[in-house]
Formats: sequence, C-alpha cells, structure tokens
Amino acid sequence: MYLNFARYQISTSKINNSQRVQHAVYVFIYIYIYIYIYLQEILYSTVQYNSIFSTLCFFLSFFLSFRC
Repeated sequence: MYLNFARYQISTSKINNSQRVQHAVYVFIYIYIYIYIYLQEILYSTVQYNSIFSTLCFFLSFFLSFRC
C-alpha cells in the first residue's frame, strides 16, 4: 500500500505546471457552482438535515475521482 502511494506521488510529480493550473481552475469553478446552488437551496429553504452529509460525500467522491 505504501509502495503504491509512493509510486502515485512520483507519477503525479511529473505533471507539468499548466496541467496543475488547469486542474485548479476546474476545481475552483466546480466548487463555486456547487456553493452557489447550495446557497440558493438555503435561500429557498429546501435544505434538509441530511444535506450536510450528502454534501460531504459528494465532495469526497469528487476529489477521489479527481485524483484517479
């Protein structure tokens, strides 16, 4: 498991800066849109108690899929 993590770190260090900037821009836009939709839900008070957990799971699944 640790060897796989080390190989992953080595392989990701080879990514050039333009790809890193592009990924950062995509993440920023994605989070901005998601927070905007979430705030709209709060304003229209359609938010439920389990939405916090669904939000956490959503971000977790997004970042895990983004790393692969």
